[in-house]
Amino acid sequence: MPPPVVYTANWDSDMVYGCLCHDGFYGADCSQRRCPTGDDPLTGFTGDPIFGQQFNEKQSVSCSSTGGSFTLSFRGQTTVPINSNDPVDAMTSKLQAISTITQVLVLFSSTATTACPPGGNVIVVEFVQDFGPLPLLVGNPSNLVYTNVGGSVALTVARLQVGNKENLPCSNRGTCDVTSVRGICACYDGYTTSDGKGGWGIRGDCGGVLGSITACPGVVTCSGHGYCTGSPQYACVCFGGWTSGDCSVRTCPQGPAWFDMAVQSNDAHRYAICSNAGVCDSATGVCNCAPGFEGSACQRSTMNISNM
Repeated sequence: MPPPVVYTANWDSDMVYGCLCHDGFYGADCSQRRCPTGDDPLTGFTGDPIFGQQFNEKQSVSCSSTGGSFTLSFRGQTTVPINSNDPVDAMTSKLQAISTITQVLVLFSSTATTACPPGGNVIVVEFVQDFGPLPLLVGNPSNLVYTNVGGSVALTVARLQVGNKENLPCSNRGTCDVTSVRGICACYDGYTTSDGKGGWGIRGDCGGVLGSITACPGVVTCSGHGYCTGSPQYACVCFGGWTSGDCSVRTCPQGPAWFDMAVQSNDAHRYAICSNAGVCDSATGVCNCAPGFEGSACQRSTMNISNM
């Protein structure tokens, strides 16, 4: 679901139409499949001089009440009611039951044994399988109560640590088949589907390491379109116009999006590949524009527009 946003100025909601893709699909016409994403297993270690140390996203939920329940929402999905007297295991299960959260580690403050006691609780939520910077949880305290004199209901969310692990298609260690029925990663030699921590698992990405890695991806190192960082990251840094873990994929031009989902109030038309009005041919780097649009980035309309 799109985030709740407000427009107070003139805008073109009834002038431009576009596709809101189902989960797992993207592109101007939703014809391309998303592949599993994940963290690059060889970057972000303590002291990494190139990519820097990387961390999971951590958020805090501060709550106080004498009873009732609250909910938390994340990326458009909302938990079942979390009771004020729920222990940490129950709250963890309720968070992980929504489809937009893969796995979290939940910790209560040292003196709290329930989610939302009268004396207050600071709940730390660490996202251990959803990588990159994440939106804040959204709390709804409407069903909490506070009956003791001198106290009041409180429910606030804050960010403790911005997640900065990669969240790249196929963990940047494989190629995504965007035309396949399911969006499948073809992992480079030495990599496999992971557990999100560098070992073998069922994520479907390519973040699992098989044995010792001694070279960057590519039959020719970085496909000749980038340079290799060397040990221990063995990551390709692509030259301009190229992308992917082995620098074998062409990038397409970008332009202001004709249609895009707002991420904040009074915000629209951020730069997008092919201006969100065409499909990028990753073999040639050329935008195949939808009818009615033209230009290297599909940034121009071919429709006759007269002044009203």
